Amino acid sequence: MLTTIPLLAFAFMSPLVSRLARHYGLEHVVFAALICLFFGIVCRSLPSTGTLFTGILLIGLAIAVCNVLIPSLVKRDLVQKLV
Repeated sequence: MLTTIPLLAFAFMSPLVSRLARHYGLEHVVFAALICLFFGIVCRSLPSTGTLFTGILLIGLAIAVCNVLIPSLVKRDLVQKLV
């Protein structure tokens, strides 16, 4: 169960990320994902089964968002610096 939750988060979150980035902006969505990652790590380290699963879900969602958006952010900024 613990290894399935992040995969399900990737599957459900990845198609929605581009819409979020268009609506709120690339940097804002990545920043929110990093905040979510922080809270997921904190939740996962608390001594409870419920917080373990909640933390893993938050971490999976945050990594799914960053996995989709960070390459385009790097490509956009790297191209601007090279030109």
